Amino acid sequence: MQSTSSSSPSDSAFAFAGAECDRLGKVGSLRPDGGGKNKYRNFAYFLLSRLRAAIFKRQLPEHPARGCSCRSVPNTTTQIHRYADGSHGYYHLLRCASAMVCPTCGPAIRAQRAKEVIYAVRRLIEEGHTYILLTLTTSHTVADDLRELASLFQAACRAIKAGRRWQDLARTWAIRHSIRIIEVTDDIPDADPAECTGWHYHCHIIIFLERPPLTAKEGRAIEADLSNMWLRALDRVGLSASRAHGCRVDIPRTRNGVISKRENLKN
Repeated sequence: MQSTSSSSPSDSAFAFAGAECDRLGKVGSLRPDGGGKNKYRNFAYFLLSRLRAAIFKRQLPEHPARGCSCRSVPNTTTQIHRYADGSHGYYHLLRCASAMVCPTCGPAIRAQRAKEVIYAVRRLIEEGHTYILLTLTTSHTVADDLRELASLFQAACRAIKAGRRWQDLARTWAIRHSIRIIEVTDDIPDADPAECTGWHYHCHIIIFLERPPLTAKEGRAIEADLSNMWLRALDRVGLSASRAHGCRVDIPRTRNGVISKRENLKN
């Protein structure tokens, strides 16, 4: 599998959106609950306007977010609908449908995907599958560029499934399906600079097995195998991680199959 360090337009726009959040300061109080729904929505559209402006001025590569929410769907007329609570919404506006970049499309898409994941997990459990939760991460500092970090991390994720080692692992543990979720966090705006670690780009993967639930001993064995593969994949693209934190496997133990944070194998 050929790896590359070049960044995509989505990576660049995502990095810009994150940098804008940092520059604007305290965003944590603008949440879509607790009475701050309108503030959150206004901030999301303000951030989208900054993103569109940066793309228009060629400060960022071309991205569909440039026309998001400001153009009508072809052959339709934009309509404004007023709801009973006094709020309003627009119909027939073009959307970019970018889950990772757009501050307005992203929340709606992620909510829908969460429903799809819940449905898939329930169906596979009903069919007799078991699952484990795999978390992959890499070392990071405040000096890291998010665009480069995202590109290299994605290359490492592709590399771990390329080759005979993954095929042998899948055959040994009866791996049949997987669902991967990318998650990105950053330091809080008021954090002590000495304690800042920069962008934390990582992923969670639900791996479905066509076999009985793993024991704790088996969980540690598959974690060791995956950790070796992950560290090799990171090294191949120029990244690194400690063996203690780079790869973690969690096994569901509760009756309904939900993993709790207390059920980490290392506890």
